Amino acid sequence: FSGRRLELKKAMSAIVDYELFLGKNLYGGLKDKKGLKIYGITDPAQFAFRCPTFSFTLEGYTSAQICRFMNENNIFVWNGEEGFGAYDLVKILNLTKYGGLLRVSLEHYNTIEEINSFLEVLEKL
Repeated sequence: FSGRRLELKKAMSAIVDYELFLGKNLYGGLKDKKGLKIYGITDPAQFAFRCPTFSFTLEGYTSAQICRFMNENNIFVWNGEEGFGAYDLVKILNLTKYGGLLRVSLEHYNTIEEINSFLEVLEKL
């Protein structure tokens, strides 16, 4: 590659690396929360095979309750039984009792400070 194509490749590579960094940081804050179960790849050595989006449940709360609490604290996440395209899996895993999953999606424009804010609010639950 050369010229603009090379620059685009470098930019996309930087985005991939940054999102991997963000994902590892979010995972680091989620993995030890009592009662929290993450669905999907949880081995940091395998994070290159996942996007920096984490779906989870938290014992004692429905996904709607967590989502509402987060939204009230200016943290915007998604929730639902449909499992974001994985409704059959949500049913098989019996996650409907939690109202499905809570979903936190990171992008190249997110910051470590935003992750820390999210984790601080989550810790209040």
